[in-house]
Amino acid sequence: MDKKWLIGFIEGRGSFAISLQKHGGKNNYYPRPSFVLNSFFADLDIFEEIRRMFLDAGIKVYPIYHQIRSVEFEAKGLGRIRLEVKGLGNCLRLYEFLKREKWHTMKFSIFKEWGKCLNQMKKGHHLDRDKYPDFINNVLALNPKTSTSRAMTFLEKWYKDE
Repeated sequence: MDKKWLIGFIEGRGSFAISLQKHGGKNNYYPRPSFVLNSFFADLDIFEEIRRMFLDAGIKVYPIYHQIRSVEFEAKGLGRIRLEVKGLGNCLRLYEFLKREKWHTMKFSIFKEWGKCLNQMKKGHHLDRDKYPDFINNVLALNPKTSTSRAMTFLEKWYKDE
């Protein structure tokens, strides 16, 4: 497996996210970057190869998660599997590992936005009152399912504690 093949697999099955989770501190929310691959049990060998490729690049990968709904699903290779990369350092390494590759779908724009958010976190924008609103807007662009009202709650709590 090479990086070109990996990019194709990620474009079909990968997900880049930065969730905003409740956490201690003034604004009570903290960004949690992650990358997830979801597929069927039949792709387990592929997942193991991707996991090795990531580990060789210094990217910590969480153990492959198996979700088996029934014995019949498992026998047909239809159980679900999941591979995850979490944390700022690991996600930054993954971004650097993949950013120079040629992408073929709209997933590249999501990947670029994810990288932008990761680099903002690296610079501490998520901790800076002046830069936090811009950071949240970038997170919202990456995660359209996060409602604007929820993001406004983050901002209100941030400035309320001044």
